[in-house]
Amino acid sequence: MEEKRISVIGSCPCRDLFEGADEFTFHTDIRFVSVISMMSNSVSTKISIDDLSKKAGIFNGNWYKKNLVNDFNKSVFQSLAERHGDYLVIDLAESRLPLVDFEFEDGQKLTLTYSTCFKNHYLANLQNSKLKGAKISFRNPIDIPNEQWKDSIKRMVIEIKKLFDEDKIILIENMPTNYYVDNAGGLRPYVTSFHRSNIDICELLLPKLYKMFKEECPKCKVIKMPQNSLGLQKHKWGNHPFHFTNSYYAYLLECVRSITLSNDNLENILQKHQTIIDKEYNEAKLQSIKNFDSHKTAEIDYLEVINGEETLNGLGRRKKAGILFAVDKKHFFKNLKKLKKQ
Repeated sequence: MEEKRISVIGSCPCRDLFEGADEFTFHTDIRFVSVISMMSNSVSTKISIDDLSKKAGIFNGNWYKKNLVNDFNKSVFQSLAERHGDYLVIDLAESRLPLVDFEFEDGQKLTLTYSTCFKNHYLANLQNSKLKGAKISFRNPIDIPNEQWKDSIKRMVIEIKKLFDEDKIILIENMPTNYYVDNAGGLRPYVTSFHRSNIDICELLLPKLYKMFKEECPKCKVIKMPQNSLGLQKHKWGNHPFHFTNSYYAYLLECVRSITLSNDNLENILQKHQTIIDKEYNEAKLQSIKNFDSHKTAEIDYLEVINGEETLNGLGRRKKAGILFAVDKKHFFKNLKKLKKQ
């Protein structure tokens, strides 16, 4: 099989779907950049990988740093042009992230994506070097007017089309999942404030962004997301609404293979995998009921789960804040009882 070169702009599933697929190679992998930031103006201040901290934890690697450099210098499309693939796989999920605006003393303004990668490097050294003295403010993506989103997406698509024909652009309509498969094989809802904020913002924002993208790029290939797709507690990158079970990646990979082989059967693939994913969902739901009935899903089991950035102790209190986690606990058991009735 002829090897296909792939470029990616988007969230984790856009890259993770290719794990073990030897017929694909990667030429660019761009993450942690909101469309608004990507298409904002550059400033005279620039950074390089050498400017970034060696004390930023897991975000110290050159791959993380390169993504931050692209966002800071507004060089996403320069990097894409230098080494772009035969196909572009893209989603808009990173646009769920907040934005941070800097205003310099000379009046120049810089917009960046407020990812954890940026935050760690900013706190480590950027606030005392390249961004020293700049005024800082934050924006929630939900507060950005539709007109600005539409304008940014339009300009982004123009840049993409300079490098890829429309039929070589693969839009994956990735959305976060509300449920995940826990380590006991049961179905659990994402309930922490960290996860719920991600999910709620995406549900309000992403459908309209995907619609805007398709209006600007009507001949792109579109991969729809099956209903009931599930997250995975033991995912290698951690438990998160964008870290899915293998069933979802298998579906995406078959779709991409079909597109790159010029087969137009995406609807058939969706129907086939919807059956598989529904079965996985129902099996996890039944396992939750069994665990609940046999007391395997005891309250202490729930309280020991670590979701996102919130860690609970054995009393159900956040370790740092010491606040009773009653709302999330109530939500969790309410969902289990609902599943049992179904």
